[in-house]
Amino acid sequence: MTKTVKKETRVAKKSAKSTKVDRTKLYPPLEAIMLAQQTASNKFDGKIELHLVLAKPGKFGKYQSERKTPLLHTVLGKQSEKPEVLSEKLIEVMTAVSASVKITKAVVCATMGPGVKIELTSFKTS
Repeated sequence: MTKTVKKETRVAKKSAKSTKVDRTKLYPPLEAIMLAQQTASNKFDGKIELHLVLAKPGKFGKYQSERKTPLLHTVLGKQSEKPEVLSEKLIEVMTAVSASVKITKAVVCATMGPGVKIELTSFKTS
């Protein structure tokens, strides 16, 4: 009798990692970045991105939203960078933007990972 060993598929691995993220919870910036790094399913050194939904489109310091929609996307750095460094960059971007316009929603994610929602209470909003 031959024993069959079931190999874990890519989809199973990806869904196991994405279950670490509670889609209803808002995470502090540092915790959100660490979670994004842990749940990435790529085998290369991908990017950590920040996606913001704003109250209105426009230019906010050196950051500019999409032309007609109030969305702002920016790359914070590589997945291999320390979470503290990425968190500092995230706080810098969100502070600069929130000084001019209200941030409705903020999500951080790795290149091939689930989005992690960020709590906005620590940022001043207009």
